[in-house]
Amino acid sequence: MISISGYFSDILGKKLTEAAREAPLDGVRFVIFDFSDCPVVNSTGLAALICACEVFQDEHHLEVGFCRMSNLLLEAFQISGMNQVGALFATVEEAKVFFGS
Repeated sequence: MISISGYFSDILGKKLTEAAREAPLDGVRFVIFDFSDCPVVNSTGLAALICACEVFQDEHHLEVGFCRMSNLLLEAFQISGMNQVGALFATVEEAKVFFGS
């Protein structure tokens, strides 16, 4: 699980993408992003998050889920099509059940 804290912009997204490329993820089947401590994701942050998710999916073959978003973030994710990048969940537990953990 990756907990996102604070304002999510392209800077944080680029760091996340770099970490995704370097992380030893053998045996990992999915990644869940927890946005409970993230009030805002700007458009360049969303673009960077998509890049990070592509690394997780294309290079590591992981499934992606997003959870614990405020109503504002949930609406932004739905409008921007992030539900096509990963599944949206209300809770971490919901995501874990969905991914079979």
